[in-house]
Amino acid sequence: MSAILIRRITCLAAGLVLGYGLSHGVHPGNLGLIAGVVLLAVSVAGLKRNEGTLHGVWPLGVGACAFLAIVGLASLGLPACDESARSRWASTGAPILTWVSIGGAFASLGVAAKDRPLLRGLKYRSPAGPT
Repeated sequence: MSAILIRRITCLAAGLVLGYGLSHGVHPGNLGLIAGVVLLAVSVAGLKRNEGTLHGVWPLGVGACAFLAIVGLASLGLPACDESARSRWASTGAPILTWVSIGGAFASLGVAAKDRPLLRGLKYRSPAGPT
């Protein structure tokens, strides 16, 4: 596996951990969120150092947005209420967050078209020699 692909997988993992942390709320004791932010910083620093560009950060957005969208899909059919999302009621902002997360995941995939190092690394190379 190429180093470029490993960096993209690391960004995807950072996005998933960040999405997990965000799904449990933003507060100082949330270790999932803290770990996600640390992984985000390490991934972005690695991309900037090794590639000199941040075009490869799109898997981070895909991971975080996809996680939040999957978690939020369960709330789409529930009646809105101001109570906790863990009950049989969905918070009033849950459907909006779900649709924004779905849009963010697709937008992040759209940014993948600008990821030149990955595209160069995935091009088909024909075998050398006469056929």
